[in-house]
Amino acid sequence: MASLSIGRLPKTHIVRDFLDRDTHARILAESIENEAAYGPSRVSRYDGGKLVDCVLNPKSRVASSRKLSTGLAEQFTRAIFERRDEIAKATHTAYPAKPAIEIEAVHSGDGAFFKTHIDTIQGKASVHRVISAVYYFSRQPKGFMGGELRIWSLDRTSSVTIEPEDNAIIFFSSIVPHEVLPVSVPSGAFEDGRFSINCWINRAS
Repeated sequence: MASLSIGRLPKTHIVRDFLDRDTHARILAESIENEAAYGPSRVSRYDGGKLVDCVLNPKSRVASSRKLSTGLAEQFTRAIFERRDEIAKATHTAYPAKPAIEIEAVHSGDGAFFKTHIDTIQGKASVHRVISAVYYFSRQPKGFMGGELRIWSLDRTSSVTIEPEDNAIIFFSSIVPHEVLPVSVPSGAFEDGRFSINCWINRAS
C-alpha cells in the first residue's frame, strides 16, 4: 500500500446504506431500548509509550458506550469482511490476513465530544489496530446537531470534516489523528442523540 505523506489528507472510504433496512432498524431499536446499558466512555492512558489502562477523562471525551449484542455484532463484522478488498484499496491500508475485530456501540448526547486522538494501540502485545471505522445511525428526522468526524493529516495542518449520515460508515487508517466535534441535542432526549458503532480491524502481532 502507498505510504501516507504527513501533510496530505489521508484516504477515507465512505459507504452509504451500509446495512440492509431490517438490520439498521434492529440496531437502532436495540440501542434505544438499552439506554441503561450505556456507561461513560473511557480513553486509553499511556505511560512511557505503553498502554496502562482505560480511564474516564471528561476533558478528552464525553460519551457513553456499551457492548453490541452478539448477533448484531456478528452481522456487522460480516458486512465489513465482505468489503475487505475495497476497504483496503480505498484507504491504502493492508487488510489483515487474520483480523481481530473490536466493536463498541456509542451514544453521544448533548455536550458529547472526543478530542483529537489516534486509535493505534501502543505497548499491547496481542493486537495492533490497523483500520478504524465509524458507523452512524439515528432517528429520522435527526434530533441532534454537530457530532461531525474531523480527520487530520499526520502533521495536523489540514483536515476534512465528515457529517454523521444515517446508515453510513467511514473507514480510515488507525494511525490518522481524528476527533468528534461537539454534539447538541436540543430536546435532551436519549433517543434523539447521535448513535454510532466504533470498529477497529486489528492485526495480531
